[in-house]
Amino acid sequence: MKVGNYEPKVSPHGGYNNFIGFFNKELKPFAMSVLKKDKGHIPIVLTVSNEGVNCMEMADLLSEIDEMDNSDDRARGKQLMANLMKSYIDNEDAYAYVFISECWYANTPKDEPLEGDVRSRSDKEEALAFSWEYKSNGTKKTGSTIVPYYRHDDESIIFMEEISSVTNGSAAGGRFSGFLV
Repeated sequence: MKVGNYEPKVSPHGGYNNFIGFFNKELKPFAMSVLKKDKGHIPIVLTVSNEGVNCMEMADLLSEIDEMDNSDDRARGKQLMANLMKSYIDNEDAYAYVFISECWYANTPKDEPLEGDVRSRSDKEEALAFSWEYKSNGTKKTGSTIVPYYRHDDESIIFMEEISSVTNGSAAGGRFSGFLV
């Protein structure tokens, strides 16, 4: 699969600039344009390998999980989805992957724990979420980007300032990270 102008190849630098360039210049703008045009973005996992980019859409599974009333059942369903993602990524022999989904976002101070389910908060915002991981020169990098957006009455979308984080290794506690071997 070709996404934008990106044709995955391992660079002499181990893929670091290649993947980050792909993410920032091709993938993120493409996903944002899909959301803006279609007024929604189905949850997908993109794997990046020396063979190319492959996609697994997860709309049906995530819809079933989101409709669960019990938060424990939702947590178990999301863990099942994470296990399915890991299995898919392992089978793709990927050096990078990106999970893209819409989400609810609440802006809270870093030192203040988020209590309860974000979907039930009055100060929640819609956002497009990216969770990614890649390996380069024996090191894993994990990151996430949240792009909050405002939806007008006519359904047009205005994107707000993005929030990003990057860590060396696998992100602690992230359900949809730490899948690369």
